[in-house]
Amino acid sequence: MKGNFSCFALLSKAARRLRLIKNNIYTTIAEDLQKMIGEGIVVVSTFDQPTRRFCIRAIAGLKGSLDTVEEIFGNNPLAMSFQLKDVMAENSLRSGRLVQVHGGLHALSFGAVDEHKCRRLESYLGIEQSEVYALGISREGSLFGSVIILMRKGSQLLEEYKGAIEIFGSLLALALELKQREEELRRIRQELEEKVEHQTAELKKINEELGREIAERRRSEAYYRAIFENVGIAVVILDKDLKITLANAEFEKLSGYPREKLVGQKSLLDLLVPEDARMLEESIYKDPSVGMKYEARLVRSDGSIRDVILTVAPEEERMISLVSLLDITYRKQIEESLRESEEKLRVITESTNDAIVAIDGEGRIYYWNPAAEKTFGFTKEEALGKELHSLIVPDYYYEAHKREFQKFRKTGRGKMIGTVFEVAAVKKDGTTLPVEVSLSAIRIKDQWHAVAVIRDISERKAAEERIRYLTFHDSLTGLYNRAFFEEELKRLDVPRQLPLSVIIGDLNGLK
Repeated sequence: MKGNFSCFALLSKAARRLRLIKNNIYTTIAEDLQKMIGEGIVVVSTFDQPTRRFCIRAIAGLKGSLDTVEEIFGNNPLAMSFQLKDVMAENSLRSGRLVQVHGGLHALSFGAVDEHKCRRLESYLGIEQSEVYALGISREGSLFGSVIILMRKGSQLLEEYKGAIEIFGSLLALALELKQREEELRRIRQELEEKVEHQTAELKKINEELGREIAERRRSEAYYRAIFENVGIAVVILDKDLKITLANAEFEKLSGYPREKLVGQKSLLDLLVPEDARMLEESIYKDPSVGMKYEARLVRSDGSIRDVILTVAPEEERMISLVSLLDITYRKQIEESLRESEEKLRVITESTNDAIVAIDGEGRIYYWNPAAEKTFGFTKEEALGKELHSLIVPDYYYEAHKREFQKFRKTGRGKMIGTVFEVAAVKKDGTTLPVEVSLSAIRIKDQWHAVAVIRDISERKAAEERIRYLTFHDSLTGLYNRAFFEEELKRLDVPRQLPLSVIIGDLNGLK
């Protein structure tokens, strides 16, 4: 549970950073990880689910050897891809755990690259085959890509980094999922804007041409109907009472009604949610000479709701209005999905019983969840912006903590990073309490930040002390028992204590 809470806290902060990276996101990821592991090579790939292929996106740590790698492989490694065929490898990657890979580069390419070339490249780069690791970038069973870590001979991937790398992989999976959704939403918005602009121009053109060509209606009717039917979006023409006088095939599809049940039978207002219908009616009658555009909800014949953008182009002389409707339901669903994802992250971090605290490169607190308020007594307003070490670290630990933090802010490393340890902390009322801390590091905008998941273990410590007391004392009398006597004999049975005399007496008649 602690690892999950730590991971969610990291996700909340790093996802915002990853969304800010507009270009070379994979290069940034590879370089950050390579700086963390030291003497090694990091390869970041994406996974395309339809083709089941991994595509290499970035490599960090080659130190100018890219041309030689290309010569050995006979291809630019950044243009290479490998098909995932191994079910066991796929399950391992989907687990999101950092695993050690046996077989080196040949195994990592799923046998696609000649083994002799792989061994030659391993020799050239000085890769230690026993120190090759793979991490699937996955979330809820969905695989987005992988991170490959190749350690050079004479170096090892330190244990304290393995947990941090797994956390980073989970964080990256969520960030990439959010980024993919944002990119999809951005693309849809752009397409919608282009379509709306295009349709407005087309509708204006249609309206102007209809006015100029009214005298030649019979001759031009087929031409305009073709435009009306093939404009690519739902279009209706309304009379002065907003009754539908003409509807194209796209509007039939959108509304679910056949044309004969629309034309002369229904008002456009009949097909909208009541409050949206009132808004449209008021807007049109308020100033019929002005066109408008706004969102509304259309009720289909089967009762389902579709979100649409309405564009109204009034024609004063003929007292009609040309209305187009663009279906934006899918875009709204994506927006709602994004809101739900962000709300889930917020609820999880704020409802956990463990305190979650994040500090920046200056040691100042910028995240303090409700559990932290309960554990230490400081409100969120009191804690934010304060130096963590001066707020909850006891005086006798303060200098040692500050020294360790100065090392951490430069390198992102420390004795406690990636570990779980017990320490004393100070509450607002000045009392101390024992806590268990899981500490992780993350790099944001060229600064090392730390995120801690802190658990109050006062009750556990009290229970341990009670067990220790009962181990060496009689539960009825409170006197030392035989176990204590045997432990003391072992402690005193050393040459400097000899000769040793023992006197045994029955003080209360109990044996």
